[in-house]
Amino acid sequence: MNVSRLLISVVMAASLLSALNLGTAEETEGYSDVGFIQSLEDLLRSQAGLLSSFEFLMHQTPTNLTDTLMFLDSFEDLLRRQAVLFDGFESMLKLKWCRMEKEDQQSFLASFEDLLKRQAYLLHRFKQHLKEDWSDFPPESKIKLLASFEDLLRRQCSLFKSYEELFLIKCGGISIEKSADKSLVDPGEEVTYTYVIHNYYLLPVYDILVSDDKLGILTRNLTLEPGESTSFNVTTEIYEDTCNLATVMGKTSAEVVVEDQSNLVCVVVRGGGIPEPEQYEQFCEAQKITGSGVVDISTSMVNKKIALVFNEAMAGEGDISLDAERAMSEKAGKLLRPVGEEKEMPLNFYESTKMAYTGLTPLTAVKEIKSRKLYGGIDAFVNEAFSVSEMERESSGFLATTDVTTGFKNGTEAAALKLKSPAMLVGIDTKNAFNGTWGTDSSWHEIFQKKILAHQRFTGKFEADKLIKLHEKVAPGKERGGCDGIDC
Repeated sequence: MNVSRLLISVVMAASLLSALNLGTAEETEGYSDVGFIQSLEDLLRSQAGLLSSFEFLMHQTPTNLTDTLMFLDSFEDLLRRQAVLFDGFESMLKLKWCRMEKEDQQSFLASFEDLLKRQAYLLHRFKQHLKEDWSDFPPESKIKLLASFEDLLRRQCSLFKSYEELFLIKCGGISIEKSADKSLVDPGEEVTYTYVIHNYYLLPVYDILVSDDKLGILTRNLTLEPGESTSFNVTTEIYEDTCNLATVMGKTSAEVVVEDQSNLVCVVVRGGGIPEPEQYEQFCEAQKITGSGVVDISTSMVNKKIALVFNEAMAGEGDISLDAERAMSEKAGKLLRPVGEEKEMPLNFYESTKMAYTGLTPLTAVKEIKSRKLYGGIDAFVNEAFSVSEMERESSGFLATTDVTTGFKNGTEAAALKLKSPAMLVGIDTKNAFNGTWGTDSSWHEIFQKKILAHQRFTGKFEADKLIKLHEKVAPGKERGGCDGIDC
């Protein structure tokens, strides 16, 4: 910890030194603005080198979980302090940019780019350290570190945007930015999009056309003088999750066609799943077992609030190594787990098993996961069963049925979670090498609409890799009841 404290002190000293240099720049005759910014840039580059050294020492030092969290907190604090200084450097560049010589602008652009690359590398290393021990971190530390990493990335994106703006001012270009006044809405609610177009060229841009990939052509025949910008709003009703972007196109007096594409803007709609209870319940069981003898394991879950029915049983006698987790949460945003090769997503139920077994007595097991229509699910189930004398197995099962936006007041957080949500979903992902019998069954039925049945069974020595996903994208909105509109 002494190393991290020492480096924090060095960073603070660098900040103080830059402030002292600022005072000196104002008081010393002949000290130019460009010279001061160059001095600050040198300090930032040196600081980035110190952070790299700290990260290297942190990586080389053997630590337990407590020490790892402590060092990560220190590393995160150093990165945050560096980001603050980068913000100051960026502000100074913008303030003096238009009064700089072209050669100085080119030099500082290259320098700014190099600093951004160094910071990006440090953020990448921070992510790698998080990944190494992520599964062992307590939930509260995961939330804190994830929120911090998100904030650091947000700051990095802001600096990238500033770099782009400085580049456009120097080299010329046309840009368009798009934003929405809401990120989370009810079905049919109005959303206002704002479009900002800026001409960075030293020539006027004529015949400007602005279009949106979901809303079509928005305006045409605009003209922007050099350095001029304009903005306008478009209001529309949103009925489903929508991610769209805008494009601007025009031409200069030299008949050169110029264009730009905006950032992607997403607005999500509440609904599309079972409403989550305000007072929610959770269950988790995790176990690691190694030994030889009689095996008898069973688990059963029925939860109408999330339309879940889960049953499993396993029995046998032999040598076994087992690492398993069973988790259920009525609030899907609290249970983030991977599905197949995809990244973590909000789930209501998740089970995983890593197992190796050998024995003269066959190990017999059955597992089923159902999403019950009667409780608000999609009337689908998956089943896996085996009877084996030898097996190496890695398997997971999952279910998502709830509307993750329920009760959220922060629209941005709710929208980000909704975009990750797979509701409605039920399935399994299993990899097996076995000697015996193994098979799967899956079914999805909707009266007068669809009926899907799938069956596989293998007996002998096999290796099997299987992913089953039954997914329905439920459109947000009110479902009409049988007597809807009847007063009595």
